[in-house]
Amino acid sequence: MTSRLLTIARFATRFGRLRELVRKVKARLRPGYTAEALEDYRAWLIEHQADLESTLAGADPEGWKAAVAYAEAFDARARKRLSELPVELGGAAHVELLYYLVKRLKPTVVVETGVAAGFSSRAILDAIDENGAGHLYSSDFPYFRLPNPEQYIGVLVDESQRGHWTLMTDGDRANLPRIFNQVDRIDLFSYDSDKSVQGRAYAMKLAEARMHAGTFCVMDDINDNPFFRDYLAQTGRVLGEDALVMQYQNKYVGLIGPVATLLAPSG
Repeated sequence: MTSRLLTIARFATRFGRLRELVRKVKARLRPGYTAEALEDYRAWLIEHQADLESTLAGADPEGWKAAVAYAEAFDARARKRLSELPVELGGAAHVELLYYLVKRLKPTVVVETGVAAGFSSRAILDAIDENGAGHLYSSDFPYFRLPNPEQYIGVLVDESQRGHWTLMTDGDRANLPRIFNQVDRIDLFSYDSDKSVQGRAYAMKLAEARMHAGTFCVMDDINDNPFFRDYLAQTGRVLGEDALVMQYQNKYVGLIGPVATLLAPSG
């Protein structure tokens, strides 16, 4: 316990990270919604959910089949690489969904938050490699309970892929303004970092300034709090037209964008 506390203390005193660590703790202590509101929201998710796999497979069966095959092969390689590390890392993502979207949409600029070991980053970068174009900008905050945690961020990404990958590790409040200052527009935004209402609201406010009519946004774990439904209402987006709620492996993923184009048969 003493060793862990010392590790956290060393991490927290690094430039720019103590404030971010304190903010994350405060967000957990003050969620910004009641238990009743969360219960009502989760009932709304159940009412409006679509199955992720059948929804995407129905529009592009071959593309989804290829994405599932990719995810299965990638997971085996990733687990082997992680088993060789001296620490345990989490961070498995919706690999097949992200791979599918990048292959289908062929985005030029992809921004993601939440890297961890790099499941999502590697899936996006593999699809970018196969597309032959695109760049990924990633925002993360290190595992503060580990010594020298930066060395583990994106460990699943190969060195050969880092030419079209920009990784920043000072937390979304520092990273996202820097990223959005480097790009004029974003084609795909994957949000999987600070799951608090405050964290999501901050990121989406910045992202909106760089989103265009064809931008898609993927938001993981939307069942954690009512932010997703509230955000749709605040921005005038309509479920089924501008957004989808998709159930996958006992949790929910939110998709924002011109969903009609995504659900239209490919080819």
